[in-house]
Amino acid sequence: MPTSRDKKVMVILPYLSPFKYFEEVSQALKGLDYPVECMLEWMHDSDFTDDNNQTYVERARYDEREKIARFVSFETMDTANEDDHVRGYSTLYNAYKEATGNTDNDLHKLIDELEDEDVEYESGLAPRKGRLHITVKKYYNYREIVPDKLELPELHIPADLMFQTYLTHLFKSEDILYFSNDCFSGIGISRDLALSKGSGIQFMNVNPCNGANGTVNVTEFKYMLVEIDEDLEGNPVSLEDQYSWLIASKLPIKTITFSGSKSLHALVLIEAENLVEYRDRVGELRDYLKKIGMPIDIRTIDPSRYTRVAGGDRKGNIQSLVAVNKGSKSYEQWLVNRLYYLN
Repeated sequence: MPTSRDKKVMVILPYLSPFKYFEEVSQALKGLDYPVECMLEWMHDSDFTDDNNQTYVERARYDEREKIARFVSFETMDTANEDDHVRGYSTLYNAYKEATGNTDNDLHKLIDELEDEDVEYESGLAPRKGRLHITVKKYYNYREIVPDKLELPELHIPADLMFQTYLTHLFKSEDILYFSNDCFSGIGISRDLALSKGSGIQFMNVNPCNGANGTVNVTEFKYMLVEIDEDLEGNPVSLEDQYSWLIASKLPIKTITFSGSKSLHALVLIEAENLVEYRDRVGELRDYLKKIGMPIDIRTIDPSRYTRVAGGDRKGNIQSLVAVNKGSKSYEQWLVNRLYYLN
């Protein structure tokens, strides 16, 4: 159960720019023993602009390695020595008043509107069972890994049901999707109209669009395609090894689909606000996958990339849905989970 202070912190954070208040906010969050995820989400969800009125994205707006290192170095109120200067809630409150000019009454009105279930993080000073604590010593120096061997799962369902499960899991009713059978010509139709026509089509752009193919026509930057065809020496990678790599990567995977031939197609949750942020996040993921040794297809980076559609027919082979919801639940959660592979 979140405390009143937890609610206050959640209401205050969106008003504070990481450009201006990083030191104060991160020290206060650590002082109150909030997890590092709280700081990361605050920074990644912010949409502030700098002094030149430029909107910033992850790599452009801060050095994340430095910021995590700073956060980890701060003391909590429970662990601080007598002479340590530790910030807490009053620091956040004073910054909020400075940034907004709001009164106590304004703050309490916002707090009263916040439901308990909407509070994402709780202070460690009011411990909750199983709360995650992160200890990090080095940053961005990922170690190469050897994935545990896993068997490829099978979902024994008809192609039409597979197609329906796939589309409804990935997209909203009103989303316009671009489908093709040859990657040269195609059609943009709503998800529900596609469902009414049934399975069989081979390709689809990985993101919703305005009805036409191509990056300039993408309307929502939700997914990135991750695919493995060959290892670093150019040798084929078995489907079981591809699946093992995808699971070991801890990526926020929404679906994994068998291409009907030699590869698996994983749609990874990116949820970027725009193309600039999409490219930034894709670059972050690709850098990480390369350093842990995962042999990804380097061409699958644009937001209108074609992917194999589950339930499609590829010369008599069904493009089958292998798995859904694997790894991290979101891009933000992956930012924390990837720390597992740091040296």
